Amino acid sequence: MPYGDLARIRTNIGAMNAANALNNVNRELGIHQLRLATGKRLNSVGEGPAEYSIAKELEGTAARWNRALKNVQDTSNLFSTAETGAVAIKDTLVQMSTLCEQAASDLLSADDRANVLLELKGLAREIDQTVEQTQYRGLHLLKGSYSANRSVWVGPTSDAGTSKLSFTVHGLASGLTFKQLTGVASITTMSVSTITAAASLLASLITAVAKVDKSAVNIIGTYEERLSIKEARIAEHETDVWATYSRIMNADEAEEQLAITKYTILQQAAVAGLAQANTAPSFVLGLLGQ
Repeated sequence: MPYGDLARIRTNIGAMNAANALNNVNRELGIHQLRLATGKRLNSVGEGPAEYSIAKELEGTAARWNRALKNVQDTSNLFSTAETGAVAIKDTLVQMSTLCEQAASDLLSADDRANVLLELKGLAREIDQTVEQTQYRGLHLLKGSYSANRSVWVGPTSDAGTSKLSFTVHGLASGLTFKQLTGVASITTMSVSTITAAASLLASLITAVAKVDKSAVNIIGTYEERLSIKEARIAEHETDVWATYSRIMNADEAEEQLAITKYTILQQAAVAGLAQANTAPSFVLGLLGQ
């Protein structure tokens, strides 16, 4: 940096140096004020091209982790819907089995048996309605006749081996209609008119409860457990990525405030220096007898 010669007043080098210093201070002050205002350490690519590129890549990765998290949550909702239906069917079967156990007794009159049968038929129809109504976005979850492979992306990469979760909707249940579960030809053919008939139906209902556990409740529970683990893991990965992104892109507000204080003082000093540099050539006038 050249220094001014007070004897040469046609070009005020000292004032030019002071003005350049003031411009530099103003530029730095503006950068830190912008960071403080936006909360971002990098507000343009020019402030750090390499870091900016890394941050944008991290931002994309975080967005994909977030989408994976939503996919897992959507799939959890599907299995939650299936669980609600399957558990309702199991509870209904248990209720029916207690009625059959009641009917397997010589203490009931013919009218009593008729009332029990009426209630059993109503509960059996409720099972079929539950199967029909247990849907997720139009997808029947408890119909054995519906078979479809489904998959969801649960990772940020294109590697299906690590980012894809597949399941078969058909695998949730081999079919949970009353007929499929009990083997009874139709609801209208049910009978508890005798102890033998009631005991036979009771055996079918006990077997049906086990089927619901094996073909639906246990499978659903297994998937829900896996999804719960994946949800927690994905949330942690997303947080880690955002933490790295934050260290690159986000401003440290306390640090920026300290920098603003520093450059504000330097700005005042530069203004004072410029004012002094502008008046310095006037001293030469003394040599001219002015």
